[in-house]
Amino acid sequence: MINFLHGEIAEINGLNLTIEVGGVGISVAVSSATLLGKKIGDQIKLPTVMIVREDAMLLFGFADEQERQMFSLLRSVSGIGPKIALNAVSVMGAEQIHKSILQNDAAAILAIPGIGKKGAQRIILELSEKLPPLDQVALDSWLADLVPALAGLGWSTKEAKAVSELAEVKNSQDLSQALRVALGYLSKVK
Repeated sequence: MINFLHGEIAEINGLNLTIEVGGVGISVAVSSATLLGKKIGDQIKLPTVMIVREDAMLLFGFADEQERQMFSLLRSVSGIGPKIALNAVSVMGAEQIHKSILQNDAAAILAIPGIGKKGAQRIILELSEKLPPLDQVALDSWLADLVPALAGLGWSTKEAKAVSELAEVKNSQDLSQALRVALGYLSKVK
């Protein structure tokens, strides 16, 4: 299976990209967030999901790992195919879908093209137990950005991972506060 693509955007056609990888143009259907700010000639690395069917091989690309995971979860719901799952991620975004499911908000899910009332209720019923609490998702998302941010400032990945495990860093309210705490700690250690 193809887990990710890394190459140059050769063509943009609606929500489809052709990415040149090693001299081969690979077509991938993407979420709308993936296209933000992208143009032909840009380098791109996309997490992907490949679906092999009797009559086709389909490749779907996402802006980040959170979108890919939500796409896969939505596809696990009976009656939700890959195109509807991609619509959902494109229209609402992974975080908003997660929030709507945990808050039992079928009306918000009805905004997704191709999903009716029964489909929205089925999504909530089948996925509400599979999703972590919202506060944990928010924490994980900004903590995941901390290590690359510290590495980008010149700290080693090992140092960045170690400092991200500190209680003071984990208890920070957001990435900027965690970054200040981590930099303060790292500057004292060196």
